[in-house]
Amino acid sequence: MEKNKNEIICGTIAACTKVESFVKRDGKASRKCVLCIESPEGSKRAITVTGDLVNWAGCLGMRVEVAYVHRVFPFARNGSTWYGNDLYAVSISSR
Repeated sequence: MEKNKNEIICGTIAACTKVESFVKRDGKASRKCVLCIESPEGSKRAITVTGDLVNWAGCLGMRVEVAYVHRVFPFARNGSTWYGNDLYAVSISSR
């Protein structure tokens, strides 16, 4: 598979899920939520944020630029290979 490249969306934080705590694979505690970013053209992305980027959860209505990775990954279900998508933020800045 090709290496994941950063993509960018500029828009408004339109919605946010509840912030949840979780334990990473390395055993460290962290937090996560999903931000809905809506561009001026009307496109939307549901982007997972973790760690310090969760601090953007309270910024509904703020214009931001989000760099994110669109990861496609295989997984097994009922003995078959399936594929999933994951969008996760690597940086956020105000616009």
